[in-house]
Amino acid sequence: MKKRIIGLVSAAVIGVTSIATAGFYASAASVGQKLTVGNGQNRHKDVCDGYSYEIWLDNTGGSGSMTLGSGATFKAEWSASVSRGNFLARRGLDFGSTKKASDYDYIGMDYEADYKQTGSAQGNSRLCVYGWFQNQGAAGNPPLVEYYIIEDWVDWCPDAQGKMVTIDGAQYKIFQMDHTGPSINSGNETFKQYFSVRQDKRTSGHITVSEHFKAWANEGWGIGNLYEVALNAEGWQSSGYADVKKLDVYTDPSKAGGSGQTTTPSQTQPSYTQPTQPSQTQPSFTTPSGGGSSKAGTKLTVGNGTNRHKDVSDGYSYEIWLDNTGGSGSMTLGEGATFKAEWSAAVSRGNFLARRGLDFGSKKKATDYKYIGLDYEANYQQTGSAQGNSRLCVYGWFQNQGAAGNPPLVEYYIIEDWVDWCPDAQGKIVTIDGAQYKIFQMDHSGPSINSNNETFKQYFSVRQDKRTSGHITVSEHFKAWENEGWGIGNLYEVALNAEGWQSSGVADVTKLDLQVIEDGGDDITVTTPTTQTTEPQTTTTIEETTTSKTTTSEAKATKPGDVNGDGKITVSDAIILARVAAEDVTVKITDEGRLNAELDGNTGLTIDDLTELLKMIAGIK
Repeated sequence: MKKRIIGLVSAAVIGVTSIATAGFYASAASVGQKLTVGNGQNRHKDVCDGYSYEIWLDNTGGSGSMTLGSGATFKAEWSASVSRGNFLARRGLDFGSTKKASDYDYIGMDYEADYKQTGSAQGNSRLCVYGWFQNQGAAGNPPLVEYYIIEDWVDWCPDAQGKMVTIDGAQYKIFQMDHTGPSINSGNETFKQYFSVRQDKRTSGHITVSEHFKAWANEGWGIGNLYEVALNAEGWQSSGYADVKKLDVYTDPSKAGGSGQTTTPSQTQPSYTQPTQPSQTQPSFTTPSGGGSSKAGTKLTVGNGTNRHKDVSDGYSYEIWLDNTGGSGSMTLGEGATFKAEWSAAVSRGNFLARRGLDFGSKKKATDYKYIGLDYEANYQQTGSAQGNSRLCVYGWFQNQGAAGNPPLVEYYIIEDWVDWCPDAQGKIVTIDGAQYKIFQMDHSGPSINSNNETFKQYFSVRQDKRTSGHITVSEHFKAWENEGWGIGNLYEVALNAEGWQSSGVADVTKLDLQVIEDGGDDITVTTPTTQTTEPQTTTTIEETTTSKTTTSEAKATKPGDVNGDGKITVSDAIILARVAAEDVTVKITDEGRLNAELDGNTGLTIDDLTELLKMIAGIK
């Protein structure tokens, strides 16, 4: 329950919660009943059809209603476009503050809502998971915490200094604030507020709520006893409606994405045997770049006569370059492949780039690699421009190196984000990693990796929905270009590149991992350099939308490692698992295949399962 103060640099956050006040009405309601607030009645709270409900309106004015559906579903409407008007309606599970929130092994939520703000008096609204932590005598608990996992918002959302984490395959910014206001303790007090704000807004999907609790705990934030988990529709100085057509909250992980049958905290939990943890012996991995002692923390600069640095650090190549036309720039090397680049090239024909990745040595065609994947996370911003532009992209070159049919030289781009301008030409739209990319090619004359100026081809994949974090199956772009009949040369490099043309800016790449599967007949080489990032992430179950999860706890793997169901364990199984772990919604995998792919002892298919499978293929375990 927040507001935005127009005209101030900082936003004051006003919290409104489940406080017992005059006008509070507590009585069990029935499915189909419509509860209203306004005209002196400002709250209803109880349980209906096994789920808690609450509707609340600030006494400053307005009106609202909540119609209870079966299970946890509900429909809310509000008209609070008045000064300090505030409305909320939520349903979920009350946990009774019996144990710490982070002590629950699993809490999941699946929801679907039509959510819309229809009016505003300089206000805002949001759709979120909402609840409280209480101390209840648990050692080390903070006195009181109000928490939010915000999925969708209109006009404004709380923000503060924080960090990015990955949960359910999506980016959330986590941060905390201090707040003074009404609380569940029936009075005004000062307490903490914890936030997870989804960077790609949505109004339906799966949320592993317990992973947010763990992410907060990993930051050292005090985690109290869990009071409730509810889906909350809220409006501040606004009007709108929320039709929550699906809402399931459960503590049994086997129910994720399933029938929606709920295990409430008061019920006996099903018993199941945790799979035996696999051997911790790690395979011996090599990187195409190879070598390179750690130079983490080294700051490289260009300008004033120095225009390039190129080498290897922590097994990853790096390059920083500045056109001799002027300007300056720097690249600070982080651990693994991470880096931070800053540039000031807002001059005529000023051009800067900084990139890190893997050098492949132009040994074979780019499309001969079975799988090349890249996961990244960056804070990327253009801060100035002299009629220029900037971009964040995967970048590299193809060389002919004597391979028959190869073009002499190709510079390629997979552009993820850009500011002010992006290359464009006649082409076609392809779907890769569940996203739309426009692919096209151009002829270009300029400096090349052959240390001179020449004319060469440029191949482009331009993401139609810009972003600054996520997974890229780089090898699928190579195949898409080849499918168009474009010549594919030997692969020189794969790198994440921050580039500015007649501009100034900053790129803080806090995560950069690359994975490579080479198929050389019976010999399989796997490249998975371990990258220590400056922003550790929380990894959780990835939500899959193409197939349903098995919902019976009795289901077992028929042949661990046989992902495609052909009775064998080969690199073909690894390719499918790599695509599933990378959230490729186009990949086909059966329920039996999912069970066979669960190899790391944890629920959900991730890169850890892929690592275990590759060990099996290589004969390491």
